[in-house]
Amino acid sequence: MNDEDVPMEDEIIASTEINNGPTDYAPEFVIPTDVFANPNMAHLPKNARLPLLESPLIARPTSHYADSRSDMMDITRATPHRHSSPHVRIPPKATSQALPIATLKTGLVYDPRMRFHAELPNETTIDDIHPEDPRRIHSIFEEIREAGLVRGPESSETEDHNDYCWRIGIRAAEKHEILLVHTLEHYEFVSSLPHMTLEELSHQGQLRDSIYFNHSTYDCARLAAGGAIEACKAVVQGSVRNAIAIIRPPGHHAESDSPSGFCIFNNVPIAARVCQDAYPQTCRKVLILDWDVHHGNGIQHAFYDDPNVLYISLHVFRGGNFYPNLPDGDLTYCGEGAGIGKNVNIPWEEHGMGDAEYLYAFQEVVMPIANNGRANALLWNMTFEHNVIATPDFMERKPLLVILHDPPSFQDHPDPVTGRRELHNTWLTDVTKSYIDWAIENDFSVIDVNVPKFVAVESEEVGSNLGFTKADDQKVRADRTREIANYLWTNYIEPNNATQVFFMGIGDAYLGLVDLLSRNETTTEETSKLELIIGFVAESAISSVKRINTDDDIGLWYHQHTKIFVKQSHYAFNRNSTKKLRKKLGDLQQSNWDTLDDMLVGHRLEVQDLLLEKKNEYIEDTENSTPDEDQQAALNGGFRSPPLGLDTQAIKARHANGLRGLPPVGVFSSPVPRSPRSPMGFGKPF
Repeated sequence: MNDEDVPMEDEIIASTEINNGPTDYAPEFVIPTDVFANPNMAHLPKNARLPLLESPLIARPTSHYADSRSDMMDITRATPHRHSSPHVRIPPKATSQALPIATLKTGLVYDPRMRFHAELPNETTIDDIHPEDPRRIHSIFEEIREAGLVRGPESSETEDHNDYCWRIGIRAAEKHEILLVHTLEHYEFVSSLPHMTLEELSHQGQLRDSIYFNHSTYDCARLAAGGAIEACKAVVQGSVRNAIAIIRPPGHHAESDSPSGFCIFNNVPIAARVCQDAYPQTCRKVLILDWDVHHGNGIQHAFYDDPNVLYISLHVFRGGNFYPNLPDGDLTYCGEGAGIGKNVNIPWEEHGMGDAEYLYAFQEVVMPIANNGRANALLWNMTFEHNVIATPDFMERKPLLVILHDPPSFQDHPDPVTGRRELHNTWLTDVTKSYIDWAIENDFSVIDVNVPKFVAVESEEVGSNLGFTKADDQKVRADRTREIANYLWTNYIEPNNATQVFFMGIGDAYLGLVDLLSRNETTTEETSKLELIIGFVAESAISSVKRINTDDDIGLWYHQHTKIFVKQSHYAFNRNSTKKLRKKLGDLQQSNWDTLDDMLVGHRLEVQDLLLEKKNEYIEDTENSTPDEDQQAALNGGFRSPPLGLDTQAIKARHANGLRGLPPVGVFSSPVPRSPRSPMGFGKPF
């Protein structure tokens, strides 16, 4: 029986592979250019002789435009030939009827055949590999496989597959789908590539902007566009919760009438148009978020006057002097006609933007616009809005005091006759404000973090119990403190110029700081700026520092770098106990008071003297050191953080173990220093 396409229906996903079967993982590495140097592919491993290439690989001179019959491309299934009919897979249903979307699987599109779009053999050397390397999608897939999210060759046949992504079958995009975005002339040019000689392919690439062609470019580009279509369809149909499409050639630089910038067909706009046509009721409005170092000029131009497509792009702009070197990427280009306001550019002034910059852009620009766009795909975000306040000089070369505390308490004077409490007789007792005022007067920078006792969510149940809402428990709030402290440390504190860092944890926030030290090795390294942790503990438990990699010195370091004030009646000072307080608990000091406010007032002078003592010690040491020592400390990493988004332990584990089966891959990122910078680099402010 001849292979044929299976139409997509509401409950069925057509596939070229058996889900979680032996072909779910990528075959062993194949050098794509070997295909062109040896057309019969006899030297390649059996599982690498992929059935994509229907066009003969031997170059022959023909017209640059293909016969119309080439529009229909048969794609043989990657399953064994003993199957006499296409394999149809039904995706797993949601595991909870109460959460029909949230409990669906994540879909994944990947096909190693897309790696056959590669540079011609005579145009590449081992020292000069094109940045759009076929191995990129393989490395991405391997990362996901290494994480245990898709089946790999080492997977057991009997192991539980519940954590696996659902493999969505890929197909080639049809001509009529591609023409929803591209002109007929553009399509006919790309479809003619398999019939050109190697010299003609090389010449056509040189005529265009940052692109190469080979005999497989047309087929791979159709697979990439078709993969994007099937990923989007699976989500719109409700077959999967969300989907990832690992596809190439990329698309966002491709214009409607020409390939450009590594891109052949513009995959995302094609998928958007197909879904809008196929599902007009459920997919009428579309939001496209383009997260790339380059501006997606092709996507912007495809929808510039479309009121139903909201396009948001975050990219390096440099005043139009960064690829694609067009003024269109500036924030003043907002759409035209019916699409005015539907094109949003966030142009970065320079390279090196990290988590801090992107989170700022998302919170201040992307999310508000996306929420107001009323796209059929709704986004939801929960943040710490207005709970972090900093002095303007917190990145400068001076000591930095970071205070993480519970919300201020309040006091009141009830009516002496009726006992009623009135608002005008109630006030907040924010004792931490006196610490902040003192720190600023003594030339400290300050970051003030309020860790709420309850994070508001939209729910019918909240407040239904007689108006009472229970606060989050200690563990939740400690985790929340650790997350935000780690974020501040990684993005704002360690990469910048503070000479010393002092953490102060008040109440449950103290537990989060201990957890931060336990999990983040950079906080306690020899070159760390962290000088002292001050804690105020009343109702919270006293936590010991624990290092996952069993650092034997962490307890001693913690005891030498802490001052923990504990309320007088705390059980840690139980007189009947014969246990000695361990150093891993820190330098504990029993207070004469029992409430946080009283402790903060009573120990204020002691804390201030301690901070000034540490500051003066640093000044004396600096005056006695030579500039060369400071410079060497900076070169050794004393004033810089590792690349953002990477956990220190994960980095060490990866260097130790490597990625199994991953072929040599070029460097795709550079560990540049990060610092918080506004995305409002050019044009008028939002």
